[in-house]
Amino acid sequence: TDELLAKLQGAPLQQVSQQLGISDTQASGAIIAAVPLILAGLGEQISERAGVMNIGLEGMMMLGALAGFSATLAGLTIWGGLIAGALAGAAAALVMVLFCVRSGMNQIIVGIAITLGATGLTSLMHNAWYAKTYPRLDAADRIALPGVSQIPVLGPGLFTHHPATWAGLLIALIFAFTYRKTYLGLNLAIGMTLWSRRGDPGLLTETPEAVL
Repeated sequence: TDELLAKLQGAPLQQVSQQLGISDTQASGAIIAAVPLILAGLGEQISERAGVMNIGLEGMMMLGALAGFSATLAGLTIWGGLIAGALAGAAAALVMVLFCVRSGMNQIIVGIAITLGATGLTSLMHNAWYAKTYPRLDAADRIALPGVSQIPVLGPGLFTHHPATWAGLLIALIFAFTYRKTYLGLNLAIGMTLWSRRGDPGLLTETPEAVL
């Protein structure tokens, strides 16, 4: 392992990173910024597979971000902030459920209303709470994966993160397994197919295997 690291610490990787202007901080920031988008995308994927087009996703993300930041700033741990953000997003999603799933209203209109409403609400609350002080959170503790975290440039950026980051990436793999290998994933696939083919008279005579 030491010999391999010594070779990786040679000129080629360092020179390429310098020529491209990529640092370990930039690589780390890219991973951290990607995790919220991955989680939101997975939630939207389930929603669409279930037959709901969640246009209000961005509004839910803003509400979750404000709630998570506020909860962590108030003294909760990062995990507590994540839970608070998830609950805020779920509360916004409940609006979509009540108006679209239960009442049958137009999903696009309701989704746009959620996004616009959440944009205004979070801007107002941020201005009222933090506009004068602009508080900051302390840096999160990070865990370095043994061995690979010592690779120049790529190691600190890709393999040194808070456990919440690893959890977010792991959830994506769990979702992929669920869609392909479980009955829940099969049911979601059938639901997405039925939604896309709604109004097709021939769909009523087909078996689930034929639908897929």
